[in-house]
Amino acid sequence: MTVDPLAALWQQAIVRYKDNTGVDLSSQSGTRFESQGSIVHYLDEQEKKFTKFRDRGCAARVCSALASIAPVLQPLCFLAGEGAGMVFAPSKVIFSAVGELVKAAVEADRELDSIVDAFDTIDHHLRILKSDAAHEILRDEALKEASVKLLAQILTILGVIQKVQREGRLVLWMKKLDNSKQVSSALDELGRLAANQHHTISAATLFTAKETMSILIECEASAKDDQAVARKYLAQITKIAQQIHDIVRRSTKTTQEQTSFNRGILENIQRVLLQQAHDMDGVKRDTTEIDKIFRWLQYPDSSVKMNTLLDDRVKSTGSWFLDGKDYTAFKRGEKRSIWLYGKAGCGKSTILHVAAAIRDLQAYAASSENTIVITHLFDTTNGSQPRNLRALLSSLLCQFAFSRHECAKMLVQLRAETSGGHAQLSLEAMQHHLDTIVQGLPARTFVVVDALDEAEDDRIISFLTHLLDHGNIHLFVSSRYEVSFCRDLEALCELHVPMNKLLVAKDIEVFLQGLLAEGGRLSKVADAERVREALSTGADGNFRWIILQVLQLAHVSGIPCEIWNCVNSLPRTLEEIYESALASIAPRSRRSVRVLLMWILFSVRPLSRDDFAKLLAFDYSERMPVYKASLLPSDTDSVITLVGSTLISASNWEVRLAHASVKDYLLALSPSSPFYIDKGLAYSLMARTGLAYISAI
Repeated sequence: MTVDPLAALWQQAIVRYKDNTGVDLSSQSGTRFESQGSIVHYLDEQEKKFTKFRDRGCAARVCSALASIAPVLQPLCFLAGEGAGMVFAPSKVIFSAVGELVKAAVEADRELDSIVDAFDTIDHHLRILKSDAAHEILRDEALKEASVKLLAQILTILGVIQKVQREGRLVLWMKKLDNSKQVSSALDELGRLAANQHHTISAATLFTAKETMSILIECEASAKDDQAVARKYLAQITKIAQQIHDIVRRSTKTTQEQTSFNRGILENIQRVLLQQAHDMDGVKRDTTEIDKIFRWLQYPDSSVKMNTLLDDRVKSTGSWFLDGKDYTAFKRGEKRSIWLYGKAGCGKSTILHVAAAIRDLQAYAASSENTIVITHLFDTTNGSQPRNLRALLSSLLCQFAFSRHECAKMLVQLRAETSGGHAQLSLEAMQHHLDTIVQGLPARTFVVVDALDEAEDDRIISFLTHLLDHGNIHLFVSSRYEVSFCRDLEALCELHVPMNKLLVAKDIEVFLQGLLAEGGRLSKVADAERVREALSTGADGNFRWIILQVLQLAHVSGIPCEIWNCVNSLPRTLEEIYESALASIAPRSRRSVRVLLMWILFSVRPLSRDDFAKLLAFDYSERMPVYKASLLPSDTDSVITLVGSTLISASNWEVRLAHASVKDYLLALSPSSPFYIDKGLAYSLMARTGLAYISAI
């Protein structure tokens, strides 16, 4: 005789409930409940019998909690079916299990609050089934299987709650579940994601409810502290969000706009997970030895640049890449190397790699076992940071030490053996110890190297080739296509992803929609469609160009005549923009600006805002500069404004070039330009300026 698989699944859930509670719901003996009404009737009877129960308003509190979940349970039971295949009717079983908890609330008066909280928690997980659209799908016979699976999960949860209540652990269990606002926020976002499209809400919503209920079961078995439970909870929510996003985007009815919207919700959930992971790691980690390793290996910190890219990135841009088959294959481990390339200014770092792919990989790692993400940025906007093989090796070693205790322990010992950290490791030694670390890792390790075209060391490609010999290394690199080692990258990477104009144009559209929408920087623009079309056309696939135009338009967004003046005279290229920026500098200020740009280009250490301003406290009229305290600017912002935000940026305490294309432009200036900078003469003047300052203080 063929057994109905859904009936078998339901029977297994009933057996599991009995194992947890000792209560046989298939038995006809004892008090059994078939509906919300029968439970309410039971509570009314208890109020009549017990004065204390009546005086505390216990029945009303339980009825209120019951009233929240019953409207979901009843249609689920109806959808699951009461037919011949289901020997034990879902409504009778589910409401009997609910009734058992209600009976426990009556009998264990001191745990009433926790039992009510347990009902509220179930309600919180099922709330995505309360929308109008969800009510419609709960009448769809095609979803019987999904409904039975969800009800089986709910029955298991009710059994777990009954079990921990009898063991006296219910209060502690609820405390673990309720302590994290981050978890609540992530669940809210998950609900938005599941309920976004009517044509897929049936599968996505029921799947979400079932999967989030499974988290409750896992948390019951966990002996970890509250933060660890929240971390596990968030990791599971992130996995579910990714699965839902994948379900929705695979639908032929899903538009690109809907996919981008969903990607934004998924990123919100990922952000919550990463913040919680960061907070948790910060509490537990003693960084004393880590700090010593970082100083010894001269860790090339690129966090300022990374954070700037993250702050500037527009949510959902790059979804064509993140949801594409190439990146998906790379993240799943089907392919081990990927190369993202495009022209200068197309947004490789801003919208895809640093701001999107790294965050996505970090969230993937935070919700997976034994997965690490290591990143390195060759930052040409920071002249103080070396862009060679030693810097890359230092970056990888330091990040491994920070990520894994065993790696830190090995490097602490190595530092002690190297003159207590006073002697520098050779490149060969650094590579050897990196190999040792990677070989000993059980982890799957993503290594992301951004802006490889900005590197100044021919040995890096051969090193990356060697690194991929380790089976647990997965390599992601980005660069311009026009590089001398283009053929080497083609051979190195299994996947090649070009950022062509049409793909970047999609991201530019997403970017402009956000700017022109209510609350956006260009929301005051009168003829938004005309501005959007002009900017999209003028960009020609260059994201940097768009950003610079938006900065200009934002200042006059509420003045139609000024908006049209700007739109009608849009520059054609980045070079035109930079040329205009330099031309707008008053002749009297050009010498000062040239000195400031020279230091930004070639300084061997980061320039703080104060240091940057102090460069104008010298008299450069003679060959040997003279420092004069009386010339020290009183306002650093004025000095930064003198150069302009088109050419430089000043985030936090550091001043740097605004973009790699700015450096390309400045170094390519003709000797006839008042801003032309000869590298050799620049170093000479910088050295003399330093000597002048030392002599003066």
